Amino acid sequence: MERFKHLRGIIPLAILIILWGIVTRFNLIPGRFFLPPFTFVLQEFFHMTISGVLLNHLLRSLIRVLVGFLAGSALGIVVGIMMGCSKIMDDMLNLIISFLYPIPAIGWLPLLILWIGIGEALPITIIFICSFFPVAYTTATGIKSVDKKTH
Repeated sequence: MERFKHLRGIIPLAILIILWGIVTRFNLIPGRFFLPPFTFVLQEFFHMTISGVLLNHLLRSLIRVLVGFLAGSALGIVVGIMMGCSKIMDDMLNLIISFLYPIPAIGWLPLLILWIGIGEALPITIIFICSFFPVAYTTATGIKSVDKKTH
């Protein structure tokens, strides 16, 4: 049994694909729009890969993620350093950061749609928010926890 140890991760995936095939073959979920057959999904994946559509959208998504993450992290580091090094900045920004940090990204969505609309800026802004608050908070906390007597 030890020689099949590497297959443990594949077994649940195989079971899922088999169940998917059974459900679609016997129409247990009505309508192919909600759950298309697995073979159809594979065909579309192949066609989208060959035509370059999949790669194009993958690269566009990657650019959005990188722009949002880098901008959010960079600003988060700057704000976190300011909060960690200056008591005045910490007093001014801590309440705002503590209030906004727990709001999930999906909670920002309705307001962001109203403020910036639906377009390229929306996913970048959501990713920015997802990276800014944790980075700012942990940077400030890390700087504040440094023993100042040794430096």
